[in-house]
Amino acid sequence: MKDKQPFEDLERQLSDLGDQINQTVKDALHSEGFEELKGSVRSVGKEVGRSVKRSVRESKRRKPYVKNTPVPMEPQPVMRVMRKPAGNVSGVLMQVFGLLGAIPTSIALLVFTALFFAVPMGAVSYAIAASCTAPVCLGSIVLTACGKSRRRRAQRFMRYQAQLGSDPYCSIQQLAASVGESKDFVVKDLRKMIQRGMFPEGHIDEQQTCLMVTNETYQQYLQAQESAKRRLQGEEQKQESAAQDGDLEAAIAEGRDYIWQIREANRAIPEPEISEELDRLGEISSKIFSHVESHPEKLPEIRRFMQYYLPTTLKLVKAYREFNEQPVQGENISNTKLEICRALHTINRAFENLLDSLFQNEALDISTDISALKTMLAQEGLTEDQFHK
Repeated sequence: MKDKQPFEDLERQLSDLGDQINQTVKDALHSEGFEELKGSVRSVGKEVGRSVKRSVRESKRRKPYVKNTPVPMEPQPVMRVMRKPAGNVSGVLMQVFGLLGAIPTSIALLVFTALFFAVPMGAVSYAIAASCTAPVCLGSIVLTACGKSRRRRAQRFMRYQAQLGSDPYCSIQQLAASVGESKDFVVKDLRKMIQRGMFPEGHIDEQQTCLMVTNETYQQYLQAQESAKRRLQGEEQKQESAAQDGDLEAAIAEGRDYIWQIREANRAIPEPEISEELDRLGEISSKIFSHVESHPEKLPEIRRFMQYYLPTTLKLVKAYREFNEQPVQGENISNTKLEICRALHTINRAFENLLDSLFQNEALDISTDISALKTMLAQEGLTEDQFHK
């Protein structure tokens, strides 16, 4: 009997402690601050009960399994949204336990603080007790706040789901109006829900204007974006090509106008030496423009030729014609005409070099083809050297 006494005392103490905890929970749950929380706990409990009943009914309806009989696999429906919002049950539990910890620790903290100022003899003990109680109280408050945040997110998810209905997409503006929040807040909220798996196939468009809850809808959106991008690129290329064609036509027309003016001036100049230079100048310039007309990509290579060389050459030719028409030609006029003639010879050489440089890429391609052909012929033993060997 003496050996059983300590165990009986321990059982009695544990029973009293259980009764105290039970009474504390009942008092807390019957307070006014817990009315909404109690309703949530009841609804969760009822929903769990209904789920269990449905599971039992479905298990009774199932046909018995026959060995070696293949069971046809039914296609699984695509789950666009989570049926039960994540954080609903956990949010309720976090609020319950958070409040159960926050209320008594807050009262204890207030009591210890009051005793600290009222009873100077035990101030140290009360301070230590308050410092130990404060972290627990703070943690309980944080736990309560986190639970409340989860429950609110679950409620917003249900509103989003109601706004979506059976549609595979919905505008962010409509979703924001359904919860009474700003567009930026809803975009961040939806991204968190997508990360948590509440929208298993959820996507938000680049402009952040629409929520899509199926991969099929998102793929259609990506295809539409790609098509729009290709159309835009095509339009830009067309505009660029049209602009280049316009620049090319204008450049060719302007260049040929310079050539025509040079030839008109040449008809009024009787000296054969200068006439030969001008004829050569017109012929080279015409070949330059003909080549660029066939290869529009080389138009930038003759920009300086168009903007400076030809206008300056035309100016020199007009000056020679004007000097040549003077009835009295002194030393200055004669020397200037001679310098213009020498300059035209130099200009023709420069224009010939410019025309030759326009064929540089073609010449390089031909040299490459020739080298490759020689190498292949040598490998096949068809060249003269290989034949003699």
